[in-house]
Amino acid sequence: MPTDQFALSSDLINELLRGMRLRGVEYRRIQTGPTFGLGFAEKPGHAWFHFMAVGTAVLKMEDGTTYALSAGNAVFISHGAAHQLFSHTDVPVQDIDRLDGAPLGDTVSAVDTGTDGSPTPRTIVFSGCMEFELGSIHGLGRLMPGLMLIDAGGQRYPGLVPILTTMEREVSAARVGFAGILARLADVVAAMVVRGWVE
Repeated sequence: MPTDQFALSSDLINELLRGMRLRGVEYRRIQTGPTFGLGFAEKPGHAWFHFMAVGTAVLKMEDGTTYALSAGNAVFISHGAAHQLFSHTDVPVQDIDRLDGAPLGDTVSAVDTGTDGSPTPRTIVFSGCMEFELGSIHGLGRLMPGLMLIDAGGQRYPGLVPILTTMEREVSAARVGFAGILARLADVVAAMVVRGWVE
């Protein structure tokens, strides 16, 4: 790439990331048994983020499109579209907002849907919902794909796995100040996802 084109691209990315804002972040650490179905309602002006820490799941979008997710995969749903996460296609789906969560902080809760009595969860999903805007570059957010599937170990997102692992560790340990740390880590994750899209 010519130097001037690279500089233009770098300036655009820098401006984009400086203006990006995440507000009203809500986190859930969701652990399940072998069978589960979770529904996430449409939230315009928000973005959904899911990271598969352990296990597998099927993601189903509102138009019926499905995607297989496994540990290490992440999903960024930039326009807040309704979707479902489940273990099998024939399981009943529960609205995530109707499930009781144990508070881990002001904006973080733990949801356990396990029904088999096993002390080891089959699937752990780290999930976030946030108000999402790209700041000064008006209209660019509308150009973002509604769904971005992320192989956290892929070349486009170098270094993302340690950040996501740290987020999972912070939720699990619930140490002093962890909610603030999570908010900052979420900023970094979203910035890396947006940068990967722009590039």
